[in-house]
Amino acid sequence: MTQNSRTYFNLFFLCVGILFLSFQAFQFYLTFQTQKYFNSFGSQYVQKAHKEFLKNCEKHTLFSELILKKKNESSLVYTYFVKEISMIEKKYYLDGIFVFNNKNEMVLSSNEGREYLKSNPEIEEKLKNTISKNDFPILINNIKVANVKLLFSMKFPRLLKLQKNYLKTGLILFFVIFVSLLIVVRSLFLKTDELYIKFEQQKRLAEFGSISAGVAHDVRNPLNTINMQTQELLEMHKGDTETEEILANIQRGARRIHNTISALMVFEQEELTLNNEISLLSIINEAILLEDIKNEYIHLDLEEYVFYGNKDLFLRMLQNLFRNAQESYELLEGSLEVIGVKSLNNYLLKIKDFGRGIKDVEKIFDPFYTNKNTGTGLGLLVVKDSCERHKAKIKVVSSINKGSEFQITFTI
Repeated sequence: MTQNSRTYFNLFFLCVGILFLSFQAFQFYLTFQTQKYFNSFGSQYVQKAHKEFLKNCEKHTLFSELILKKKNESSLVYTYFVKEISMIEKKYYLDGIFVFNNKNEMVLSSNEGREYLKSNPEIEEKLKNTISKNDFPILINNIKVANVKLLFSMKFPRLLKLQKNYLKTGLILFFVIFVSLLIVVRSLFLKTDELYIKFEQQKRLAEFGSISAGVAHDVRNPLNTINMQTQELLEMHKGDTETEEILANIQRGARRIHNTISALMVFEQEELTLNNEISLLSIINEAILLEDIKNEYIHLDLEEYVFYGNKDLFLRMLQNLFRNAQESYELLEGSLEVIGVKSLNNYLLKIKDFGRGIKDVEKIFDPFYTNKNTGTGLGLLVVKDSCERHKAKIKVVSSINKGSEFQITFTI
């Protein structure tokens, strides 16, 4: 990521993080307020239920007889008070009203309350051992003879638990969405950076191409003159080995200039005709001849393949590949293998050398990237451009000090 993209991403991350923390704080606040409200609501209902219990039960003339065990559970008095307790429980959303004597023995409750305690022994234990604001003394003649415990409905704690579960679920979902969103945004930033880099490269190439068009016109004319004069001098000095070697060097230099100019001209031509019939074997031999590669350094093993494309562009591509292969050797001359194999749907062309190899394979097709002191960084870009225009795929396999192999796959 570029510096700007990294800054924007960090700002986005910070904003989403603040939003996430705000959401969590709000959820915890709601939970706290809900619990506070339920506690207040429960306290109010317990107080109201206790007042009604005082009025309908505790102040009843027969209640003291029941508490002092002067009436058994089969009596009508006991049944009356069970009925009263049941009505209070339903009216005020209680799970039970339980009366315990001074020996902590339960002497009165609704049948539902008893069943509830049997199915929830931990609540029974809590009722026996805990004194709370829901626990009230029963006085007879100002003497405490028992106490009543009102158990507020367990539905509200369950609701609180359910809310907490929803909170946890929301937290997990929010976290998953948050992480997914970060991944998507980061990938978008990376893609934007990649597109921006490509745009800058294309912009530079377009500017470079427009400049090169004018330069090429001014260079090619004197270059053609040099080539013609050199050829005439070669004919005039046949047999003079020293002169012929000097003139051959001039020709090679002129050819290198011509190739460089031709490479630059590709970027000026956005649309090229691809209607030339090309024989792969013939054009490879032509490229070998133009690059002046000696027969003892090259091994050809090709199945013939004929396709339609732009001959000049494809020839230039092969020249760049052959030139790079030769330049991978210290003495600028070394073994080169060219293998072409046809399958049912594809034709695979391999150009392999055994030179020094390539360090940064992933960068070699970037504009102006080169490891050579004399390179322009455009040769392999021409190769890539040619493959794309001819609907071919190119792959590079390289090992340091073992060589490189360019694999070009055509779809038949």
